[in-house]
Amino acid sequence: MDETALAQLVADSIVDRMGTGRLIGVAEPGATASVDLAAPARHWRQGDIYEQNAIAYHAGGLWQARNRTAARPPGRIGEWLLLADGVRAVHAYQEGGDPRAFGIVITLASGVQTDLPFRLPLPLHRGSYQPGALYGQGDEVEWEGQTWRAIHNAPGAPGGDDWRLVSARGQQGEVGLQGQPGPTGDRGEVGPQGVPGPTGAAGERGLIGAQGNGIRAVEPVPGYPGFVHFILEDGSRSDPIAVSSTEFVGSYQTGMLYERGNIVRLGFHLWIATAPTGELPGANARDWDLFLTGVDPGAGPAGSGDERRIADLERRLAALEARDG
Repeated sequence: MDETALAQLVADSIVDRMGTGRLIGVAEPGATASVDLAAPARHWRQGDIYEQNAIAYHAGGLWQARNRTAARPPGRIGEWLLLADGVRAVHAYQEGGDPRAFGIVITLASGVQTDLPFRLPLPLHRGSYQPGALYGQGDEVEWEGQTWRAIHNAPGAPGGDDWRLVSARGQQGEVGLQGQPGPTGDRGEVGPQGVPGPTGAAGERGLIGAQGNGIRAVEPVPGYPGFVHFILEDGSRSDPIAVSSTEFVGSYQTGMLYERGNIVRLGFHLWIATAPTGELPGANARDWDLFLTGVDPGAGPAGSGDERRIADLERRLAALEARDG
């Protein structure tokens, strides 16, 4: 719709609705005396004196002085008689956020004001169709790849009688040539850890290992109260072991907390805890010390004298005391 057609539409609407607009002003009181139209009309000017029956143009209306006066029409009651009402002013305003909704207030010379609200049915694209949203005549929406225009207020879903198809979805075009790869983007942040997957199937049972060299009996060390020997299954004796502050608690268990002085078996060796700990015994362990070197049954007996074992035990006990301060 071009500007000329739009202006004609607004003008026609004003003419059609002048008698049905909302009155928002009150007419000036009129006189009831007879009217003398013999006098010539002139524009009203500030400071001029107007004799009785003088006629003047002012504020869009034609007025006649009822008495000698210099007041501006309508003056006080009875000073001027309104012969012909006319348009004093026209004021336009925007209504709400809809650019198609506006109003025109027409003020007549008599003081009557008429408010004429308008909403032109011009096309206005409202984006994707939203169920539950309020649409009016002229609104256009995108729905299922097509553009629809409402031809009535408060229409239903697009595709019905309240909508008109404006543009249909085209056919799928041919696949274009593949473009050159773009530059590698910055490395993204590490995402959260995923949910653990299901447990896999159990593997085949491994071969049975060689039998370890367990403890068969405990004997006191002659001449050394508080020390004992472990008699191993292969018949060999362990180094003398002080039992006053130590306790053998069995094979090492992963996740278990051990106290200072606990002795555990791991592999073919015995280890003693030098402090409360939950770490794995080993050569690099901070809180474990090798207590007794075991014998691999497949390697044969190591063999050594009691004197060497006692001396070695005393050396290791002295080292423990020095570490503990």
